[in-house]
Amino acid sequence: MGVTGRVLIIGLEYSTPLKRSVWSWLDRLSLLDKIDLDSPDPRPENVRGLQITPYICARNKAVRDIILPVVDKYDWVLMINNDITPTESSSKFLELDADLLSCECSYQGSMDAWKSSNAFHTALCCIRTEVFKLMQPPWFQYVYTADHCDVISCDCAYFAEKAKALGFTIAHGGFCSHDHQGDKFCFPEG
Repeated sequence: MGVTGRVLIIGLEYSTPLKRSVWSWLDRLSLLDKIDLDSPDPRPENVRGLQITPYICARNKAVRDIILPVVDKYDWVLMINNDITPTESSSKFLELDADLLSCECSYQGSMDAWKSSNAFHTALCCIRTEVFKLMQPPWFQYVYTADHCDVISCDCAYFAEKAKALGFTIAHGGFCSHDHQGDKFCFPEG
């Protein structure tokens, strides 16, 4: 079945307008007539322009301030980080039949994060808006050991577990590049 209907795009960590960064990739996917390319920057005002931005705060703020106010206007939310570069196979994740879709990418040089069929990561993902309607905050947070000295799971896994508990399904596929050096996602316009 895949992604159908209207899609809201949320770009995280973009210093330039998201429209310029993702235009040609989205054009190739024939999504341009279904999407809102002008989502505001969800990062807290005091960290815009900094190299290190609290993604957890940005993701939660995006849900609260951008997604929920327009949740009934859209069927899907596509989230993309600025250190993601789509490849020829990236769009395959949008063809999968599930409620939470994510594009596979290497995390710290490893593909181990994708071993489980229920693996979900937010670097490049597409989520049914119904998930946000039903899920209570916080939507994203790290999970720590009891003494808070070690991380048990990332904010992506936390979100996925909450979604699964609500009865939503998860799928992943395709591949994108994930460069934690902060290289901007950039295809030339035109």
